[in-house]
Amino acid sequence: LKKNNESISPPASFGSWEREDDESLWFQVVGSVVVIGRSKPWEVICDSKNGRTFLSMKNLGRFSATQREKKLEQFFRDYGVRYHINKARAVSKNLEFLKTVGGMKKYLAELNTLQNDEEKISRFKKDFQQIGNKTARDFFIEIGFMLDAIALDSRVQKILKAIGINFDIASEYAEAEKWILENICKPAGLSGGACDRIMYQKNDEVIKSLKE
Repeated sequence: LKKNNESISPPASFGSWEREDDESLWFQVVGSVVVIGRSKPWEVICDSKNGRTFLSMKNLGRFSATQREKKLEQFFRDYGVRYHINKARAVSKNLEFLKTVGGMKKYLAELNTLQNDEEKISRFKKDFQQIGNKTARDFFIEIGFMLDAIALDSRVQKILKAIGINFDIASEYAEAEKWILENICKPAGLSGGACDRIMYQKNDEVIKSLKE
C-alpha cells in the first residue's frame, strides 16, 4: 500500500474544506449526487464552463423550486445523467435546505461540532437527499472534512473478497469500514482517506500485494 501511495492522486488535506467557498463545496455536493450509477457525465460537466455556471448556487437560486427542478431535469438529461429525474429533485431540495442553514461552509462548521464521525455521517445523510453511506464518506474525503473514512464501492469489496473477508455492506457498513481501518490502513501507516484512494485507483496492484 505504501508503494502504491506514491503514484496516486492523493485525497484533499485534512481541513482543506475550510479554505473552500460555498460555491465550490456546493458543486462537489452536486457531484456526489450526479455520479451515482455512472460518473462519466459528471466528468464532462466538470470540464464545461457552462455546466459549472448553470449548477452554481447563484444561478439555481434564481428559480422557484418547481422551475429549478424542471431545468435540472433537462440539464441532466442533456448530459446523459442516469436517474436524471430523481437527481434533479434531490439537487433542488439540497439547495433549498442549504438556504435555510446559511450555506455549505456554515453547515459543515456546525456539523464539525458533533462528537464523532458516525454522528456527522448520520446527520449528513439525514439532511441531504440521495446521500448514502458511501456517498457521504466519499464527499467528506474529497473535501478534507474527514480523515479516517472508507467509501465502500465495488473495488474495495473486490479487495476484501480477494483476501477472504466478507461483509454484507448493506447491513454491516460500519463494521466493514472499521475492519479495513484496523487491518489494512493502520498497519500501512495510512489514513482511511489515503487508503481509500489507493484501493480505488490501484485496485489490481493492492489485491496482488495483499495476497503476497
